[in-house]
Amino acid sequence: MSGRAAAWLGLLLTAGTVGGLAQAPEDGPPTRRFDRQAAPLTSSALSSSIAAGSAASLLRPGDPTIVIATGFVAPCRMAAGPQGDLFVTDQGTIYGVTLDGTVSVFVTVPDARGNDFDAFGHLLVPSPANGTVYRVSPTGEVTPFLTVFNPRRARTGPDGSIWIATIDSLHHFDAVGRYLESFDVMSQGGAAFGLRFSPSGELYFTSWAGYWKLENGAVVPVLTGLTPRQGAPNFDELGNSYRIFEAVGVGDTDRVILADSDFATVDDTLVSQIQAPCSAAFARDAAGDMTNRFFVGQRDGTLVEVNSAAIAAPGWPTVGLEIDRLDEDDCAGTVVGMTGLITADQSHFLDVIGNNNGSYDVGDFRAYLIATGITESSSATGPRDMPPLASQPGPAGPGERRVRR
Repeated sequence: MSGRAAAWLGLLLTAGTVGGLAQAPEDGPPTRRFDRQAAPLTSSALSSSIAAGSAASLLRPGDPTIVIATGFVAPCRMAAGPQGDLFVTDQGTIYGVTLDGTVSVFVTVPDARGNDFDAFGHLLVPSPANGTVYRVSPTGEVTPFLTVFNPRRARTGPDGSIWIATIDSLHHFDAVGRYLESFDVMSQGGAAFGLRFSPSGELYFTSWAGYWKLENGAVVPVLTGLTPRQGAPNFDELGNSYRIFEAVGVGDTDRVILADSDFATVDDTLVSQIQAPCSAAFARDAAGDMTNRFFVGQRDGTLVEVNSAAIAAPGWPTVGLEIDRLDEDDCAGTVVGMTGLITADQSHFLDVIGNNNGSYDVGDFRAYLIATGITESSSATGPRDMPPLASQPGPAGPGERRVRR
């Protein structure tokens, strides 16, 4: 711990003002700082940029693709890990895949679906077979985390809260698993499969034939009436989206479609050298920073990489908040009244994992220190008992009503 943070913490603990703590995972990678800054790019500018880098041939800007790994059956779910590996789900087995193509078994979860990492570096894995979202530690320990009917996709938001798609609904939990709210998607003409947050913080989801987003608590159509099967949008840090299209009709072609930040199509076939694409993700480097390396999983059992010359900017993180990227001194300074050091989302997250009283205070700072392993949970004042994860009521099941439209 830095001298400044240690001095503040010692003063505050001596004053006996530590509040209660919510349970938070104890392990995690070392603290890193990450600033996300980007400016939007117009469709015309993006088109010019791509055209300038394109070869004068039949190859599309994202071609040629390169085979990274083979031997899968259907690698149709993929997440970028905190230290650069891809985590690829194939028929219940989750593999770790290095960016040079080394494949190893990470863990097996029954009927594993669309996974994502939470704010503590644990992998969240939905399993519709038994209505459970599992949490998998970095060492591969599998623990039931949430009970949700028919979970299909997990996503972590900008404030560290967790979103679960169940086709007909979106369910929202806080960062430690307490139930918050649900949104009825089906009655608004949509369906929730793939989930992505844009750089502006809006949650987008796909029905395979259209795109919707949540806007001020309302389900809003973005693009509808499209030809199936449209994959979830993968955003770069400028807000452009890259989405796979898997051809299921006569005359259709497999490809990657590029759209600008307004979802206007820039290139209907950015990548053509793919076959039956069923998952896609931007990769991170070994330090955890996003890159412009873009990978596609195919139903023929291969994982390919797109030509990065076609990618306008590094990908936008699918994990909206990571505790190891919060700065210790900034968190400490905010406790004693310094402003502008952490965002409102970060402040809210720290309160949620702390005493959850609606404002960021010294108890929440202590929760941060414990969750990152900077200090132990015991202290002179004595720790308060931590409530169990997911202690609040879950989303409504069949026949119940606990939804927002």
